[in-house]
Amino acid sequence: MDLVGVPKPGFIHLSIERTKPFLKVMHGERGIEVDSSLPRKELSIVQWYDRLEIDDRIEKSNIEKGIEKIVSEGNAIGAIEIPGDPIPDIAAQRLDQYNEDHTLQLGFIPSTPPSITVKFSPTRFQFDPGVLSIRYGDKFSGVDITA
Repeated sequence: MDLVGVPKPGFIHLSIERTKPFLKVMHGERGIEVDSSLPRKELSIVQWYDRLEIDDRIEKSNIEKGIEKIVSEGNAIGAIEIPGDPIPDIAAQRLDQYNEDHTLQLGFIPSTPPSITVKFSPTRFQFDPGVLSIRYGDKFSGVDITA
């Protein structure tokens, strides 16, 4: 026999509420920068865009040297016809020209080391675990227990 207003045994009111957990990972900055412009400048190693201008000047100089060489060879041929002994003079001039055109430049170790910059900032985490709330009790009695 059941009583009026009293719930049957085994019937319980249950409510569950939850908020979602949240995880955000913010990666830090990492990297290495190497600036070797000062040691390269000490060794006379230039950037490619500066090299274009240098090559242009060298080519113009080579053209001028080529014209001068043709003129000097014509003058040398003409000098052979002059009485005397011009052959040793021509040989000395050619040797001087050869030495000017074939110079040897030794590379040195630069005194300034390259600039090395290391960038590092740690990874950061933002975490919100969320909330789980469970309410249970007898729905007819009005008594709820929150856990």
